[in-house]
Amino acid sequence: MNRWAIGTLAAGMAGAGIFATALAIRDPITYHDEVSRVIQNNCQVCHREGGVGPFPFQTYQDVYARRGMIEYVVQNRIMPPWFADPDIGNFANDRSLAPEDREILLQWIANGAPEGDAADAPERRNWMPGWSLGEPDATVMIPEPFAVPAEGVVDYQYLYVKTDFPEDKWITAMEIQPTDLSIVHHVLVLIEPPGAKSPRDAAPGEPVFRGGIDGYFGVWVPGFQGNVYPSGSAKLLPAGSWLKFQMHYTPNGVEGIDQTVLGFHFADGPPERVVETSSAFNARFEIPARNPDFSAAGEYTFERSGTLLTLFPHLHLRGKRFRFDLIYPDGQETPILNVPRYDFNWQLNYQLDEPIRVEPGMILRATGTWDNSHNNPFNPDPTAVVHFGEQTFEEMMIGYFDWIPETRDGGVAAGSR
Repeated sequence: MNRWAIGTLAAGMAGAGIFATALAIRDPITYHDEVSRVIQNNCQVCHREGGVGPFPFQTYQDVYARRGMIEYVVQNRIMPPWFADPDIGNFANDRSLAPEDREILLQWIANGAPEGDAADAPERRNWMPGWSLGEPDATVMIPEPFAVPAEGVVDYQYLYVKTDFPEDKWITAMEIQPTDLSIVHHVLVLIEPPGAKSPRDAAPGEPVFRGGIDGYFGVWVPGFQGNVYPSGSAKLLPAGSWLKFQMHYTPNGVEGIDQTVLGFHFADGPPERVVETSSAFNARFEIPARNPDFSAAGEYTFERSGTLLTLFPHLHLRGKRFRFDLIYPDGQETPILNVPRYDFNWQLNYQLDEPIRVEPGMILRATGTWDNSHNNPFNPDPTAVVHFGEQTFEEMMIGYFDWIPETRDGGVAAGSR
């Protein structure tokens, strides 16, 4: 079936000649002809068998059964999960629905969600079981399966794995795979130097937080498809390093077992550019009880030139808004990411469409805003005064970012988190 039917409107008057105008008249939208393509391209990355979504969208029956819910989340721009203000910045991984795709879904549902002819359907997309980035060059797994209870609070787990690569490795991509997606909220992987066997102690007067506040080596959050670095760049994994897995498990009413695995893709040799992950953070805030709009900011001052690649906001359940601003030495401020509706359930890493140049003396400021009132349905306790902490009923304010720093002579830095 053709997507568009082209009709011709002709009219003529005696002595005035004949003219014709082509009008585009759209065929009725059906699932197989158009909706299935929108679903494939925008939804199935999570909503498929084995995906992080709570139900699949792989057949007409799957989608038809949830058409009311789809109408609601599309109409209110809740799904697909993408929270960046469209007026600030452009992002290569923008997951928001294109206006025409949004219109296709809403019109289809309004017209009764017809199935159409299966012959018009695109080829079924076969999502690879296992690794979405392809078979890795090497894998590392946390030491033992971890049992997560059905209920209660599970403290962050810090699990160590000693790497045995005989030389430094340059990582062009890495993918973290929990074995039970339903009980893993996030994974941070940190590097400890050779010889480390226990978490580093916090400095006197600093919050007791065992790594990850000022950067990480690798990350996984729901819907995340892997850490892939730009062509010609990589992260460094020093020979003999320990990998420290920070595991955040969340009981969901059913007992579960997880043994997360990390897959590496290696470069053939040292890259032209080295990627680091750093952060602008604040760990000394105090959110008043019942406050519906409390903000705190953290700053990172660049001491080297380089290019910004990604921006990754992190708050907890009271999170309301988040933004990144660049501050120039002359005091000029430029917003580079605004998230007016932060959602703790979707911790998105915003990949800049065009990397941003930074110079020494420039400041990256991250500002988080919380709703600690009863109006926040996710708030664990509006009567609590809230401080920095690891658990979701506490709070964090971290603005992670990937960047490629330069050395003083204009070369690339030789380190990586």
